[in-house]
Amino acid sequence: FTSRRGWTNDVNGPILYKGQYHLFWQSFPFGDEWDTGFMYWGHATSKDLVHWNELPPALMLDRLGSPWSGSSLIDHRNDAGFGKDALVLVYTAYDRSTKKQVQSLAYSTDGGISFNRYEGNPILDTNEEVGSKDTRDPHVFWYAPTQRWVMVLFEKDGLSIFNSSELKHWIRTSHLKGLYECPDLFELPVDGNRETTKWILHGGSSAYYIGTFDGMTFTPESAELHYAEGKNARGSDLLYAAQSFAEIPGGRRIQMAWGRIWEQDMPFTQMMLFPTEFRLITTSDGLRMVASPIQEMGLLHTHHHTWSRLTAADVEVKLRTVAPGPLDVKMDVTLPPDGALTLRYQGADLLNLRATDLPQGRGSIRLLIDKAVAEIFIDGGRRYIVRELAAPNSRAGLGFWLQGTGTMLDHLDIDELKSIWGAGPDSSVRTVATKLNISGH
Repeated sequence: FTSRRGWTNDVNGPILYKGQYHLFWQSFPFGDEWDTGFMYWGHATSKDLVHWNELPPALMLDRLGSPWSGSSLIDHRNDAGFGKDALVLVYTAYDRSTKKQVQSLAYSTDGGISFNRYEGNPILDTNEEVGSKDTRDPHVFWYAPTQRWVMVLFEKDGLSIFNSSELKHWIRTSHLKGLYECPDLFELPVDGNRETTKWILHGGSSAYYIGTFDGMTFTPESAELHYAEGKNARGSDLLYAAQSFAEIPGGRRIQMAWGRIWEQDMPFTQMMLFPTEFRLITTSDGLRMVASPIQEMGLLHTHHHTWSRLTAADVEVKLRTVAPGPLDVKMDVTLPPDGALTLRYQGADLLNLRATDLPQGRGSIRLLIDKAVAEIFIDGGRRYIVRELAAPNSRAGLGFWLQGTGTMLDHLDIDELKSIWGAGPDSSVRTVATKLNISGH
């Protein structure tokens, strides 16, 4: 996803509400560099997580300042008094003069079309208490076992947890040092078994902990782990400020992240990466959270290519039939002890694998290529790599270099991808109506 124009950063409050996915984000629509004192909440909706309709901003500036990052929720019981099933936004308000960061509420009772600020804002101001103005990015959700709302908030040097019964008055219950900004906290089944679950706490980057949560305190049971890798040309993590969608039924935990990629010659800059689904699996190194592309990516497939048992010479011939452009590539590879695989796109190396990088030299790779980004998933997301695509230095498309006797692509599937944007009479309005019949959706 990209906005029509301007700067895009942190994902804010993604949620499924009344049959539509709502995506919010930090937006500065007036230029290609952000201005922290004049951020908006951008807003788009989707029926299927891949086709989006961009709407007017959900939040702009008010008396407390610029609406920074936060989360959203459905107040099913009308705890806050805004109305049953109101869509509530919880966000940080930033005052560009005083630099204060305080927490505030806005709400919608018309299906998420328009939002009103709560007149009693701010609902939480801990600047003086923690001795810092770095108090931001509230992530709020309902915790049924204690019948309380939970807020995870970045404060000074880590993540604090607060409780409330009505969203307006909050009590701090714990603090965990270490993780930075844009928290997310959710529960995942272990190896798909819903009888055995663990909690995941992660911050602005892909750093996360696996642990337990009792409604007031998160207790880590792992070291700090990472589910994604990849740096941009400026040395920053390409994946940042990810948030998972609230209210998705069936136990799916789907996230989107800000891709810190500077678009070239466009009226916009930065993007949202492809939506991925989290799972918690047992590996030889212990429990790990993995990310893999959502099944809805299949809605974008057009021309399909499939081959089996390809040598290096075979690959070179077959790939001549696939033009550069958005692609969804799936492959199974076998690498002998001296084998290696290099994956290239338009003259740039995307991935270099040796036999020791895969169990017994065998593994699966999935690659999603868009105009300015490539996302690589090895063995179902055990490694998730984000690559920035610079301006091409070659007219060539996808390419492989296979090294070593017996190195083989056991299977190769390539689907060309169509645009997520509709081509209607007004091409500036990006909207596509899609009917779905997807299991669990």
